[in-house]
Amino acid sequence: MKNLLAITLGTRDIQIRLSALNNGNWLHEAINVKHTKIEDLQLPGYMPPGFNDTFCFSQPRIAGKLMVQNYQTIIPTLHFPLLQPVVDFLLNKKIAIDNILLLCTNQEEGFNAGLVKPKDFQNDTLYFAEIVSRYLQEYLLLPKLQVEIYRVTREVTNMDYLYTHFAREGSHFFSIDPEEIDKIYLLPQGGIDHINQAFTLKLIQHFGEKVMQLQQAEGVEPKQLNFPRLFLNDLYRQRRLQHLHDFEFGLLAESIPKGYKELAVAKKLANWANLKLHLNFKELKPALQGLEHKIEPAFLQWLYEESIDTPMERLKALWVMCHIQYLQGNISDLIWRLFTIAENLFKVMLEQLLGWPDTKDYYKSIAKGATNTKWEEFLGEENRKILQSEGVYIDNPNRYTYKTLFFYHYTQNMTESSDEYGNYLQVAEAIELMARLRNQLAHKMRPVDLEDINNVLSELNIKLLELLEIIKKLLSIKNNQFTIIIQHRIYPFLNK
Repeated sequence: MKNLLAITLGTRDIQIRLSALNNGNWLHEAINVKHTKIEDLQLPGYMPPGFNDTFCFSQPRIAGKLMVQNYQTIIPTLHFPLLQPVVDFLLNKKIAIDNILLLCTNQEEGFNAGLVKPKDFQNDTLYFAEIVSRYLQEYLLLPKLQVEIYRVTREVTNMDYLYTHFAREGSHFFSIDPEEIDKIYLLPQGGIDHINQAFTLKLIQHFGEKVMQLQQAEGVEPKQLNFPRLFLNDLYRQRRLQHLHDFEFGLLAESIPKGYKELAVAKKLANWANLKLHLNFKELKPALQGLEHKIEPAFLQWLYEESIDTPMERLKALWVMCHIQYLQGNISDLIWRLFTIAENLFKVMLEQLLGWPDTKDYYKSIAKGATNTKWEEFLGEENRKILQSEGVYIDNPNRYTYKTLFFYHYTQNMTESSDEYGNYLQVAEAIELMARLRNQLAHKMRPVDLEDINNVLSELNIKLLELLEIIKKLLSIKNNQFTIIIQHRIYPFLNK
């Protein structure tokens, strides 16, 4: 993983330390520093108020070009008041810098066309970037290829242009795979505010919370700002709240970066709910690791209980996902899950009624008419006779097997007519209609929609939502199913 350093350069990011001039052939005058033996090496500038040992350049383009040409002579006198403390700060924290981007200006084209004022042209920092590049290569022992100079050549105060420019014609930085990057340390203080702001926002937009913004004031230790995280949190808050509202737990979990401590619990809860909705029961308990001491014990215990893998729990999770997809209008995905419920509903209800274990392992791939000895032995003589009397094959477990046996044993134990029995009959008829619909869909060249389903169910004088509500009652699903509970638990984290 790489650590990157990005710096925007301004006109005061390179200075002369006047006390260092005593060690060479230098002469400091009021508005000039010149070399006594190199005639052309004269650098116009000024001493900023309150700084007795500092000399800044009044024409960075001219001064910068002279310093590039006389680098070895000038470098012992130079001081980098913002840059140097930041680099040392990172080194002291054992943070190795792998790539550096230096952002500067070069408005020569606009100046020649009469579009840039002479003062702005003279404030260009392209030569400052060359000096800083060479200095950092030597100081950090970096190859030249690992230090990039990026020159902004036009529209230096146009935020709209700059923001899109960095994306469209951006530096090598933007071509680096974010997965290869650990952190990007950004010092956006030098130069033109519009460039700094546009570049900062584009970096955050592109690399997210990998961006660590630094602030450096002269004479004090660098400070790491929380701005990127705060900005992204505000930017993503409404999106995350919408994901939560729509029960899109997977998208919500993905939107929270790893290492985001404030939302770590929310991320884990969203991930757990997403796993359960997609029936990944084997991963549910491992997904809860790390929540100890972060949520109350009673809630953690409930999560572990909800993670127990049983056929009934899978059926309930399937129903919850169907209901979510109904609310979202995602009928195509809903219908296939509803088919799965139809195939398994009476299996699970029969197993509960008779106290059977999960019978899925009794299915055996055999030729038609062959004998499945284990399944027949498990059924027992009474159940085999019941199935044979109804013309149901006993070679393998199937939808008809479970439905036939369920209604037989249910009615044997039923003392009087009940709404529940009527619901079972209605669902059984709906399942057969749904099976017919599945066959029809296999020959259609378009996605199924709500109208298709309701048209089929109209034979029973019900609609899809009513069928879902009937199945909900039969499965004893409470109104506050696990998704509602998780939704309420996550909301306070996102709404801070």
